Amino acid sequence: MGFYVDGILGIDFGGTSLKSCLATGSQLKLYDAIPTPKDMAALRKSLMEVSKLANDDLHTSVAGVGIGLPGLVGQDGEALFLPHLKDFSSLNFVQLVEDIVGAPARLDNDANCAGVAELREIGACASGYEVVIGIGTGLGAAIFGPGGIARGFSGFSGEVGHICIERNGRSCECGRRGCWEQYCSGGSIRSELDSAGWVDINIEEVFREMDVNPDFKSLVEEFCFHLGLGIANLVAILDLERVVLTGGLARSLEAVLPKVRRYYLELVEGAGARRETEIRVGSLFEFAGAIGATYLWNLVDG
Repeated sequence: MGFYVDGILGIDFGGTSLKSCLATGSQLKLYDAIPTPKDMAALRKSLMEVSKLANDDLHTSVAGVGIGLPGLVGQDGEALFLPHLKDFSSLNFVQLVEDIVGAPARLDNDANCAGVAELREIGACASGYEVVIGIGTGLGAAIFGPGGIARGFSGFSGEVGHICIERNGRSCECGRRGCWEQYCSGGSIRSELDSAGWVDINIEEVFREMDVNPDFKSLVEEFCFHLGLGIANLVAILDLERVVLTGGLARSLEAVLPKVRRYYLELVEGAGARRETEIRVGSLFEFAGAIGATYLWNLVDG
């Protein structure tokens, strides 16, 4: 099992909510999610609130902070491009967090954090070739090879939610059109619900009631098609042994995995010639990113 550096605060800035947790020894404490801050004043207030929760539980100050951000992040701690948090692009999150919390901080993409956490929980696959897809407000992924996370030339690999699957398609927060996450995320379903006037219906209800509501069934069917399509594209490129689905929306996906697998098999090139790619739901859901952010600090096996 994993033993943490004692007193690490993990923070995951999602497009809709901020999740945080405290790692103490071999234990984790999950804190209630709060709305993602949208301006600097709210950001400072949120950081002070979560650090106070952790300090109170520790009866001392946290030893370090791990941060997960949804977008392109630099190794120096700067947020280079955050499609869902545009007002914070170019902000040095590491410096800000260190100033407010009073502890050293480390930063990574939120999907990378979530991917590491899920694989620590369920174990890496035999070949090492797998992708963990985080589905929440948007969609991102951590890509793994035998040596761990495959970060790419600029360090930005895994931005699969912004692969264009529909020319001149739906507008995306990144400034382009037709991105995968506009057809396969909590944000895409929320947009469809709002457009239809179902502003009081939450996304979990859509999946729960898909068998009795034909409109919800259509939404879920479209979602599953696009998820299967995206996975087929990733398998064609990376020849994956396993795909793990995590994030807030993953709680609703277990029941529809047969649909996703069916679309994947219809759409992947050479399905009959390939060894079977496992598609499964993870176990950490919306807290995967925050938990993974604590792993940015030293973790030893014991």
